Amino acid sequence: MKYDPLVETPIIRPATEADLAAIDAIYNAEILTGVATWDLEPWSPERRRRWFAEHAADPTQPVLVADAGGAVVGFAYLSKVSDKGGWRFTREDTVYVHPDWQGKGVGRALLAALIERARQLPIRLVVASIESTNARSLALHRSLGFELIGEYRNAGYKFGAWRSTTYLGLDLGDPRERGAPFA
Repeated sequence: MKYDPLVETPIIRPATEADLAAIDAIYNAEILTGVATWDLEPWSPERRRRWFAEHAADPTQPVLVADAGGAVVGFAYLSKVSDKGGWRFTREDTVYVHPDWQGKGVGRALLAALIERARQLPIRLVVASIESTNARSLALHRSLGFELIGEYRNAGYKFGAWRSTTYLGLDLGDPRERGAPFA
C-alpha cells in the first residue's frame, strides 16, 4: 500500500488470520529483494498459517500489525530463541514494514508496542538479530534502549555475498519484580 499522509496514522493491534496474506506479502517481498531476512524462498500460505497457529497458542509470542485504514503496512512479533527450558525468559523480536511506509514511524510504533507487551510477560531479555548493514533497524533498536550483545561475522550468504548479523539486547529486568507471571 502506498504511503498516503491522508490515511489515518496506523494503529497497532494484535494480528488475526485475516492479516496473514498481507504479512506474507511484506515478508516475501523482503525475501526476494532484501537482506533483512536470510530466508531464500518465499513462504507459502500454509507455512504462514502454521507459524501463526504456533504464535497464537503461546502468549509469550505475540504478533502485532500496523493497520492503516484497513491495510496492514507492517508487522512485528516475538519468538522463542530456543526450545531449551533455560531460554524460556528470552524472546527475539522481528519487525517488518512495507517499503512505502518505512521511515514514517511505523517500525518504531510496532517495536515500542512489542516491548510494552513483553514487559507484561515473563520475559527478561528481548534480543534482535539484525543484518549488520541494516542501519535503520540498528538505529531504531538502539533508540529504544537495545545494546550490543555481539556479532556473527560472515555467517550467512545471500545475493552472492557473505552477510553478518549484529545482535542487540534489551534487558527488561527480573519479571518477578514487574509482577509478571513467572514459572
